[in-house]
Amino acid sequence: MIKNCEIKVIAFDLDGTLLRDDKTISERTAGVLSEAAASGLIPVPVTGRPLSGIPEEVISIPGLRYVITSNGSVTTDASTGRILRSSLIDPDESLGILDRILRRGLLYSVFAGGYGYTDHDTLRRIKEWYSSSPLYGYITKTRRETSDMETVLSRFGGAENIWIMAGDEKERDELDEELSGTMLRTVKTAPRDIEIGAVGADKGIALRELCSSLGIDKKQILALGDSDNDRGLASESGTFAAVANASEDILRRASFVTASNNSDGPALVIESVLSDPEEYVGAGLLKKPLSELFI
Repeated sequence: MIKNCEIKVIAFDLDGTLLRDDKTISERTAGVLSEAAASGLIPVPVTGRPLSGIPEEVISIPGLRYVITSNGSVTTDASTGRILRSSLIDPDESLGILDRILRRGLLYSVFAGGYGYTDHDTLRRIKEWYSSSPLYGYITKTRRETSDMETVLSRFGGAENIWIMAGDEKERDELDEELSGTMLRTVKTAPRDIEIGAVGADKGIALRELCSSLGIDKKQILALGDSDNDRGLASESGTFAAVANASEDILRRASFVTASNNSDGPALVIESVLSDPEEYVGAGLLKKPLSELFI
């Protein structure tokens, strides 16, 4: 168990965790993050999104400095734009993966330099697919068209992440199996979606290295997440809170479970950290009266 006053970093996933299903952040959550930063805690978004996809309401939080994006591929100092760490897929290997995707005719985006690149026709199909989704604004903001992926990858030194939407879950699993023998990391992010990154592109590894550079111990990290790409956050934080809507695997890994992303679950956790330095977090519970807030 650790005392709240020992927590120095609050690391949080975005989609399904901090953001509600409509992809917005509540006033309560934005306010408590600002309060946490003002109190000296270090808030760190740790997301599968590229840098261009971080909502303005998050990136503009006063005191927010470090951002980990593309499933741990890139760590950026948002105050200067300087990349502090990157783990990219080699350009040639990225092009080899792209060739497999194109032969299958699948939707894809190759993320590099903070944006997702794809060809003209595929970008049109992606926009059509997400036209009625809460993600449409995110898609239009983060995607760019290119007819020369080789030049894009050469310019940025490789791919941060490659997103693929398969035809169905079976095809997604086939792709995952094809890549399992390679020096790559795959994450199944939806029934049809798979994301591919370099071996070092892991949320937990990126968070651990950032905190080590800041002189912060694992036990001083509180992390929040909901899905399989948050396993690294669970293993590299002293306390890991899962939102109620998290996957079964993430729920099992959690120190405790808070309310859902639609019910200000992350805000409840952060408020408890700020409320009383003598309260304890860990071992599956919060001491009363805050325990009533959690599942």
